Amino acid sequence: MPKTPERARSELVAEQLQLTESTAPTEEGEFRLVGGELFARDSSGSFNLRSGGGVSDEYQSDEDATTRSTTTTGLDLAHRFTTSALAGGTYRIAWYYTWSYDRAANDFKGQVSVDGTVVGYQQQEPADPGSNQRNVTSGFAEIVLTSGAKDIDLEYGTTLGSATATIYISRLEIVRMS
Repeated sequence: MPKTPERARSELVAEQLQLTESTAPTEEGEFRLVGGELFARDSSGSFNLRSGGGVSDEYQSDEDATTRSTTTTGLDLAHRFTTSALAGGTYRIAWYYTWSYDRAANDFKGQVSVDGTVVGYQQQEPADPGSNQRNVTSGFAEIVLTSGAKDIDLEYGTTLGSATATIYISRLEIVRMS
């Protein structure tokens, strides 16, 4: 199958620049060949020169498929993700979790924080409670962080001590925006 004109041009530019396959550019003004595509880096991060799509080399994530249940009216730790050292800047924190609650007259509570600062909170009374029901919560927040490793925590609980809140799977992500 012949290559599209855009793909052929991209390969020609890569040959003229004498680029070899590498990882995303790490310095402003740098060009690299990544997965057969030409990437550059500016002050906002790495991006594909042809599509304009971004690829951040400052993305980290963690997933936990451990089922956890609690009856606490406070908040219990469900998932802690400790990042590697980060440069200071603006970051997008994203979260996803699947949960259930066994009561209809009280609330499930969920909270996401970065180094103790709350960035997302949920308090919800499910319309159809029960251990066979699954609910999904996801969200994101953009925050300014100082340099260093960070703890991203997902905590959960209930508003009634005899009710059971359960988390089945969770995913926490962080990516530098600027």
